[in-house]
Amino acid sequence: MFPRDEGLIDYVNTEFYGAASDENPYYGANVVSNETMVLSGRTIDATAITRELLAATLHEVDGLEANVATGYHAIDALLAQTKAIERAVVVLAIAPITVEGSNSPDAPRKMQ
Repeated sequence: MFPRDEGLIDYVNTEFYGAASDENPYYGANVVSNETMVLSGRTIDATAITRELLAATLHEVDGLEANVATGYHAIDALLAQTKAIERAVVVLAIAPITVEGSNSPDAPRKMQ
């Protein structure tokens, strides 16, 4: 398995994921929910999640490989979250709702 601290990108359940890491100060930074964050001693504006923010600022911040903000691993984490949301929409029968680029809510048996 590859190193990845999902908490850098989004909220994680600390009951399962843990609340902190001695090795990674950005273990639970959650850029999706926080408009600003302190990285390497400087305050970062994260109101817009841009290509530059992900690639030049967050990706492997402080040289830690677990801080994956770009590439397949980051996309994989976001896709897993999207699938979980889609399953919740189907189970809760929330309608109408559209998930851009997805027909999963219309075909719940196809969801994994």
